[in-house]
Amino acid sequence: MSEVFAVLDKGVQLNIEIKERGLENQVLTVIPPSLKQNIIISSFEGSVIEKVKALDADVRTALIVGQSLFTGNNKTFSYWHDYFPENRLKKAKADIVCPHFRIGNKLFVQRMHRKGYEVYVWTVNHPEKIKKIAKTGADGIFTDNIKTAVEQRK
Repeated sequence: MSEVFAVLDKGVQLNIEIKERGLENQVLTVIPPSLKQNIIISSFEGSVIEKVKALDADVRTALIVGQSLFTGNNKTFSYWHDYFPENRLKKAKADIVCPHFRIGNKLFVQRMHRKGYEVYVWTVNHPEKIKKIAKTGADGIFTDNIKTAVEQRK
């Protein structure tokens, strides 16, 4: 863990995704206060984000949307629930919205920016998709391929 925090001290940002309820306090306790500005805590669960904010209002949080592209019985309703997350973002007190790259188009990004949210698109690994997302005006991407992402953003 200390090696990760050493990299963050050089200005790198880290997304910590909480996948289960009940881990919020444990996650917050391991983050050095001096590195809070380099951390984004994200989750698909609005209640997780809401609890993180209740525990520490200064931590940047992100609601991840787009799960409907992979699950759900009523895909049409679920999709619109993800494409229009404004009520969920407000309730959770999230700072950032993280749409799947299929949802994170230019209109989505512009609408979220007008509402005051930063937009980080997930998970963008392919060079052409990285270029396409960069053109939307998104604030950033989540990627597994950092080298390619840096090369494409030049």
